[in-house]
Amino acid sequence: MINGRIEWESEATFEQAADINAYAGGQKRSFAPIRSDVLRDVVEVVDHLREDVIGVESDALIGAHQIRVIAGDGVTGLPAPEGVHQDGFDIVATCVIGLTNVSGGVTTLTTDAAGQHVVAQESLGAREYAAFDDRALFHYVSPVNALVPGQTHRDVLVLTFTLI
Repeated sequence: MINGRIEWESEATFEQAADINAYAGGQKRSFAPIRSDVLRDVVEVVDHLREDVIGVESDALIGAHQIRVIAGDGVTGLPAPEGVHQDGFDIVATCVIGLTNVSGGVTTLTTDAAGQHVVAQESLGAREYAAFDDRALFHYVSPVNALVPGQTHRDVLVLTFTLI
């Protein structure tokens, strides 16, 4: 995002340092392209964040990737298998796109890596998001299970911002 204008790259990889993410750090990860209808949601969230969190005049490199956590039939889904963590960016926004038959998936923000000093805890609904200063806060999402027997999934769009 330069001068408030979003410029899309068609392909990009996502990588975190191993000291930031013990679970998948040091691995270059690629994700499927984001559908155009979801891109509209990205633009909407970025516009809100520019006004409320980032600052209208700020430039940023924005990463966006989708995550589907699947659970059900005795299988627990793990939205944050790395536990309480930081992602290594300036700002992170976790946007819930959709929920199907979900119990759990509570987002927690803390000031410490042990998760002892909770500053916010919320079960986000569809089309809700949590945006936070990733340098100051740690985050975690609790496991996901089926509310009733059957297929379960939690669809999330994660936006990462590196201010430039």
